[in-house]
Amino acid sequence: MTDKTSSPRRSPLVMSTPPTLQTVSLNDYTPPIKLKLLPLSSPCGNKDTTDSTNALNTGLSIWFGARNLIGIFPSILEALKSQNIELQNILELGAGTGLTGIWLYNNIPVKSNTNLELTDGVSEVLPLLTSNINLNPPPPSLNVTPSELLWGGKLPKTYNFIYGADLIYERVDGAKVRLLARTVRSGLSGVDWVSKDSSKDTKVESDEYEIPECAEIIFEVTYAPFFLLAFTRRSFPFNQLIEIFNSEGLKCTGLVEGGCFDIFENDTDGLTDMWRDCVLGFEAIE
Repeated sequence: MTDKTSSPRRSPLVMSTPPTLQTVSLNDYTPPIKLKLLPLSSPCGNKDTTDSTNALNTGLSIWFGARNLIGIFPSILEALKSQNIELQNILELGAGTGLTGIWLYNNIPVKSNTNLELTDGVSEVLPLLTSNINLNPPPPSLNVTPSELLWGGKLPKTYNFIYGADLIYERVDGAKVRLLARTVRSGLSGVDWVSKDSSKDTKVESDEYEIPECAEIIFEVTYAPFFLLAFTRRSFPFNQLIEIFNSEGLKCTGLVEGGCFDIFENDTDGLTDMWRDCVLGFEAIE
């Protein structure tokens, strides 16, 4: 799945160091997963590397959001099971190394013709993603497809479940967030949405931080198709994220239960630690 109209042509990306085969331990009840990847300490944030190198290295490393998403997946799967909800079409955005998708397809109860598409917008990441899928073969009843997907275009079909981890990084990413929201919206509903005000996409917000109202509500898994976003605040404000999503027809329906994570030792910028990292649930506005 590739939407070539969503992004201008660019030069091929070059990784700063080659990935190596590593064993990733997630928790006490999940077997370790073997992956080819870069260590988190690779220079993806180093000022001496170019933006292109950073983009590739980011996709070849494991970040906090992926682990956080895996941490709440068991409760999501249990909720789906209790309501007899079957996920036939699943889409991951920003799959990177494939860790999240690999965990999911090894643990989700599936029937025949269940499809899981692991996508990334950086084509150079796909060989490593494919290699990691081959290192961790999915069950025969599940169709797993790695592919390139650039945000902004309308998806050719709809999905029961869309998810992504650490998709947003910088304060200037407002326009990218809007493209992300449009892709998610089309994948959840298949219905076009008339975008609202986009003037705040690149607005630099103050450092003042407010916990979004939806964070006080626990996201409920229902029959409605939904999107889970593992989000680390970094320098992109929560409230701006939710505002852009809402203007593109996506409502933040709450914080996933157990989806708050304290990954910082100190209170940063006067913020409560646990709100720096969380998993939010979204549904399409009808």
